[in-house]
Amino acid sequence: MNLHKMNTLKVIALSGPDGTGKTSCADTLVRVFSKSGFNVLRIWIKNVHTITIIVTLLVKKLSPSHIIKSTSGTFATSSLSKHRKVWLWLSFIGILIKLLSIKAISVIMKIVTRKRSLMVADRYILDSMVHVILSIILADVKNTLNNLETILKYLSNSIPFKIMYSLLFNSSTLVFVLDGDVMELIKRNAKVGKSDPYGYMTLQRLLYLKLIKLFNMPIIYINTTNKPLKHVCLEVAHNLLTVRYKPFY
Repeated sequence: MNLHKMNTLKVIALSGPDGTGKTSCADTLVRVFSKSGFNVLRIWIKNVHTITIIVTLLVKKLSPSHIIKSTSGTFATSSLSKHRKVWLWLSFIGILIKLLSIKAISVIMKIVTRKRSLMVADRYILDSMVHVILSIILADVKNTLNNLETILKYLSNSIPFKIMYSLLFNSSTLVFVLDGDVMELIKRNAKVGKSDPYGYMTLQRLLYLKLIKLFNMPIIYINTTNKPLKHVCLEVAHNLLTVRYKPFY
């Protein structure tokens, strides 16, 4: 492994729909880099687990009818997401706070351990961007889906999304997008007790594709369909050395 090249990285981000193997690959990378002498910090960033979850829980306490869930019940947001501008800034602030806290922890650990620092993200800013859009869609499914392209254009021109994109693709961040056939992803998720339906999984995957194409994101794309998990992780490791950017579409 080219440790000199690894020294230029601060974050290795694994993004993509549920069931693509992000968690397992992140676990593998943490073990490998820890054994190689790095101070590795495992991170997980998703907008629904930042300040927005506090707001959602508060809304739930005040008025449960204003809580919105996916058909599987695994993804919750609130009716506040109908107010796109407010929800967008709220999500952005929550993500920024979490990023700053992670950075502070990383700096402290580096000082204490005196080791080279590296962060491995099982979900990162791209996943948060996707789930911000999901929040807005779930708030008004029919009208939002009919105007999906307009919503995406609005978000891509918004200040919060532009800043999130800039934070995501700084010179020292490497972003992987793991993908897969929807039916296979559903089967994988079912094995671990997740019951996201076909429509939700299809929409989630579509939003990754749309965002990456819209921003022309320089990502490393790996299709995990019909691949054993071990092979997926090996492909991630191989691409870390070669840094071959591939289009998502």
